[in-house]
Amino acid sequence: MNSNPLRVSKTQKEVSLWVHPEGRVSGAIYLRGESAEYAKERASEAFNQTSPFIVLSCMGPDNTRFYSKRGIVRIEYEDADERPVTEGVAEFGCSLTMMDGSTITGTIIEVLKPESARLYDYLNITEHRFIKIHLQNNEICLINKAYIVRVTPVSV
Repeated sequence: MNSNPLRVSKTQKEVSLWVHPEGRVSGAIYLRGESAEYAKERASEAFNQTSPFIVLSCMGPDNTRFYSKRGIVRIEYEDADERPVTEGVAEFGCSLTMMDGSTITGTIIEVLKPESARLYDYLNITEHRFIKIHLQNNEICLINKAYIVRVTPVSV
């Protein structure tokens, strides 16, 4: 049991951030023990919260940093548990062209309402700053919509 009732229990999740203009930064974010939708908070939920900053714990002397979500281009991490297993799952293969000219190809796997279960609808969910792309080997990439130039559907 938590001895301090004002302290929120959290776990660390290893991530790599691609931050503009700093580049790649590795560390851990803090996830709550529970969320509105899942038994434990997922990284995608933490990054899509309305708070403008996220805490990153890094190795070294400046081990705690606060990053503005607006400046984060993408986040990469591994998680086998983030694949939805319920009914109503939509899958979209897509290729994203980023502002820096790079291309990220993967699959969006999300539970969507039947009336808005298109790739276009998912991209236009306004309350989400980041979209989630499943890559290979349980790798996940959260991509800041502000840095996407073009999305092209591809076969899955």
